Amino acid sequence: MTTILAERPVSSPGPAPGLMLAACRAAGCRHLECRRAARAHERLTEPRDATGTRRRLQSLAVMGHSTAALAARLNVPSQTVRRLQRGNPAEVPAAIADAVAALYDQLWDVRGTSHHAVRMMAERRGWVPPLGWDDDEAGHGIDDPSAVPADWKPRGDRRALADRIEDLAEVLAQGNTPQQAAWRLSIPLGTVHTLQSRAARTAVAS
Repeated sequence: MTTILAERPVSSPGPAPGLMLAACRAAGCRHLECRRAARAHERLTEPRDATGTRRRLQSLAVMGHSTAALAARLNVPSQTVRRLQRGNPAEVPAAIADAVAALYDQLWDVRGTSHHAVRMMAERRGWVPPLGWDDDEAGHGIDDPSAVPADWKPRGDRRALADRIEDLAEVLAQGNTPQQAAWRLSIPLGTVHTLQSRAARTAVAS
């Protein structure tokens, strides 16, 4: 990890002595010395294949995170996120790939504030939600250019009520909240509550 060293006192503008580049990035610092150090670090670091970065940003869009919101968290221009999502570059700087991976780990199961509009856009483009990718599973690895998404689409609502209740119980038993279960099963949150109520009544009746 690159270390930025400053000669000036901590109270003056610019990087503090011994401040790590990653911490400086996280703080959104735009000081000239920090920008120079970041560019030097990128020149000395091999770029990464853009596949995983693109898929992560697309998946976060499906979760309702807007381009502007993602750009703000990554401290990059919105057009950078948009270009990465649409798959134009073959490679990305390692620092960007790492930052996107860290953000994805934080937000993969969190719905964004622009959920409906952004998700509709993402679905029109055929982007895949986090449930379609795995970190390392063969065939569905998010960083593997040859991987294909897993089957994440809704199973439909025509199955027997008992089967749907069983599916919900299994997902909740894995530690998911009702909101997360709704997403995993691709059903409205209200349907989750209805199934829980039906399950409780069935248990009492039996």
